[in-house]
Amino acid sequence: MPTNVVKTKRDEELWHKAKVLAAQQGRAEDYAYIMGIFKKLKRGKK
Repeated sequence: MPTNVVKTKRDEELWHKAKVLAAQQGRAEDYAYIMGIFKKLKRGKK
């Protein structure tokens, strides 16, 4: 979990959700992909 991006409890939950979603797509180790999902979740989009 990148500490420079994940700062609140909500951010932690969104990061975990992004990792789960990335894993479902077979991209669990793709940091850029996870970060993209995280940013979209943080903005409120799916």
